[in-house]
Amino acid sequence: MKLADYAIKVRNLQEADRLELVRKEREKQIRLAESFLANVIDKR
Repeated sequence: MKLADYAIKVRNLQEADRLELVRKEREKQIRLAESFLANVIDKR
């Protein structure tokens, strides 16, 4: 399991009745990944 997946799983367990928080956590992880990928591409 990757760290981002773990963060989502933990959020799901912590906030089982609050799916909006889970969705926001997933979006945050996606933005982080996109930022990382953009930096990698820029350095080529």
